[in-house]
Amino acid sequence: MIKFLKINFSNINMEMRYKRKMIECNLSRSVGRPHPSPAERGANLGQIAPPLSRRGGWGGRFLYWRWRANPDLLPQWILAGLNGFAFVTHHYSQFKINKNILLIFFLFSTQANAQLGGWNSFSFLKIAPDPTTSALGGINVTKSERNPNAFLQNPALLDSSQSQLLGVNYLPYFAGTNYLSSSYVHSFDKIGTWGLGVQYVNYGDFPLTDPTGNIQGTFRASDYALTLSHARRQGNITFGGNIKWVGSAIESYNAMALLMDFGGVFRHPKADFIFGMVAKNIGFRISDFTTSDSPDLPLDVQMGVSYKPQYMPARFSLTAHHLYQYDIAYLDTKIKKRDLSGNLIPNEIATTDKIAMHFVFGTELLLSRNFNVMIAYNYLRNRELSQQNIGGLSGFSFGFNVKTSFITLSYSYAGYHAAGGLSNFGVVCDLQRIIK
Repeated sequence: MIKFLKINFSNINMEMRYKRKMIECNLSRSVGRPHPSPAERGANLGQIAPPLSRRGGWGGRFLYWRWRANPDLLPQWILAGLNGFAFVTHHYSQFKINKNILLIFFLFSTQANAQLGGWNSFSFLKIAPDPTTSALGGINVTKSERNPNAFLQNPALLDSSQSQLLGVNYLPYFAGTNYLSSSYVHSFDKIGTWGLGVQYVNYGDFPLTDPTGNIQGTFRASDYALTLSHARRQGNITFGGNIKWVGSAIESYNAMALLMDFGGVFRHPKADFIFGMVAKNIGFRISDFTTSDSPDLPLDVQMGVSYKPQYMPARFSLTAHHLYQYDIAYLDTKIKKRDLSGNLIPNEIATTDKIAMHFVFGTELLLSRNFNVMIAYNYLRNRELSQQNIGGLSGFSFGFNVKTSFITLSYSYAGYHAAGGLSNFGVVCDLQRIIK
């Protein structure tokens, strides 16, 4: 008899915005597709603008023909930004950046789907991996400072100063889900600096039933990712890449994918200014839950800056996400608004809101060398998870780091909904000081 798997998931939606999703499946149906979250719903990818300029040297020509081969991969204005990087690396030899990195990046991108709405697999990759990232709004591509978890957000943040640092993080997620992550960085004399990261999500036990609803036992569901990272720095510019083996398991069903992140970081030689850019989760699926299952990968393109004024004990950051699509707002057509006269008010989202939903604003207060506080505001999270006429911390997050000579303790709290938020705990150990 064909067995049915039935998983009862919670209604609470997050950045990944779901946990216990409702999955109804049999051997002929797709298994494990999460119910799309408001943040994952959006308008389809718009029309691509006229072709890229062929200027910009080797990198510009390659990007142009790459666009011609697959015009639906990424919008022109994102490729134009990468074309700018290629232009710089071509005309300024002092940067000495290996242009083959761009080739590797785009070769891996042929099967990436640049559409925000619809089904997404491996959405757990959107969860902030550590308290520092969570406190800064869940997305940050410029914050490193001896944080071995930073390369999970942007591989170009991998640095030799993080060598022999071990990070361990724990996030008690909603509805009994447990999220664990760990990362380690080591710098070698001949092959440079490398990072290794592990992410694991345990959704717990679920009842296994037959078609009539009789319980036959229990089964488990989990997600995992193993990340290998490497970065090279020449002067003020760093390029880095992650390669990730990602998997998901639901009872006897499994799905796997090979994904890649590509990032770049520019550090100002004098001022405390950092610019970063990263394209995440580009790659292809190795296997699906069933032959009819082909959900999209959780692609994202992010860009950010951080700046600390010279005499101010604060660092400000601004991070933009989902840059491959302009309209990522979710419009609930079931909501009807009327004015005092009873006339129906058009249900639409302002242009300023659509733009602001791409940004996360963060501030780090450097109270001392051993203690700092972080505060951030995620506009998209606030607009999609806050309730009308009900106060709360939806979209806001805060946290702190306490540092000693050999260990750093971190905590963050992120407000998602009036029903509650998430606390993230982390520790970073300097193994070079602990093990002598």
